[in-house]
Amino acid sequence: MLLSFAFLVTALILAVYLGIRLLLAKADPRQLHATSTGPRRALLEGILVEALNVKTALFFLAFLPQFLVSGTSVVMQLVVMGTVCVMLNTLVDVVAVLGAARLLRSEASRRHGARLLNKISGITLVSLGLYVAASRRGA
Repeated sequence: MLLSFAFLVTALILAVYLGIRLLLAKADPRQLHATSTGPRRALLEGILVEALNVKTALFFLAFLPQFLVSGTSVVMQLVVMGTVCVMLNTLVDVVAVLGAARLLRSEASRRHGARLLNKISGITLVSLGLYVAASRRGA
């Protein structure tokens, strides 16, 4: 119980600290230039990262079994549901990337976009930290 509380307080402090740092940060245009590795390598790296992501496996193990239908192949059902989930996640990622590329075409819009992203991320982290601090833990 004490360890759980200590972890919660540490996470709360970290979230608020990182949020405040983002809110106070200045967007450095030198940090906004990404190097391209090519679409094939990016895809392979994304697949590798997701395949080794423990949270993804835990999600599938905890969430998907409640939708299984008895009397049919469990493996096939999980493969179909997992594939649909991955396809939807990929679609959301592609839309986010295309939207970001459109918003960040010019150098001025990159600087403005970076400042806006810092502000939104900072407000989100501080808000989540304060929400966790204010929430009451149930029994």
